[in-house]
This record gives sequence, structure tokens and C-alpha cells, in this order.
Amino acid sequence: MNVRVQIISPTHVGFLDNSPFNMLGYYQCYQEGLSAVKHNKPLVILLEYNEGNISMELFIASLLRECPTSKIILLGENLRDEDVLCCLLSGIYGYLDVKDMYKFQTKAVKAVANGEAWISRRLVALLIEGIRG
Repeated sequence: MNVRVQIISPTHVGFLDNSPFNMLGYYQCYQEGLSAVKHNKPLVILLEYNEGNISMELFIASLLRECPTSKIILLGENLRDEDVLCCLLSGIYGYLDVKDMYKFQTKAVKAVANGEAWISRRLVALLIEGIRG
């Protein structure tokens, strides 16, 4: 499977060097990452969550506006459920905690590349409860 993957990370969480994916690049600057997504049209984007001065929901919308076919996996460390749910509602396909990255990154990228979600069952239940009101 030749999956084009883009990494956008303010702290560069790292990705296995022996990845089976066609890595398009690591971008620590969101503007450069956005420009690269527009140019490269990756199938999967790994986006590290940043609580800094950028709205993740708006940035996700910007990424998807530049490449609507890209699927985004959010990377984070012990994120609050509310933060992940907001990003899911903004259009991401999955969430991968940094502590699980080396164990599940290949499976997560393959699943999301095939149109599947990569989130915990607990988050699915919270998402359904949120939709139900």
C-alpha cells in the first residue's frame, strides 16, 4: 500500500523511520504544513494537537479546504475528550495518543487510508451521546 502521509507537528513527535508509507515531510510551522498539503495532496495527514495560539478546529477546516480528500489523524498526549470530540466534529478521522504511536501508527494510518475511523469505543459512545443531545 503506497499511502502518502504528511506530518504537521509543532514539536515533531516522530514517526518510525522504517515506515511503509511514502512520507511527504514534517512541518513544524502550520503555514508551511498548510502549503505543503495544498501542493502534495496527501491521503493521510498526521496532525499534532497544539494548545497554543492556533485553533485546531479552524486549522483542520483549512487543511480540508486545501485538500478535501485528505484524512486527518490527530496526535496528542492525554487530550481531553472534549478536545478530541471537537476535532472529530471538524472532520478528523482518528485520534492516536503519542504513547501508543509506535504500537499502532501503521494500523491507524492503513485503517484511515481505507476510510475507517481510528478512535476508541468510548469516544464513539461520547460522540453518539453528543449527537443525540
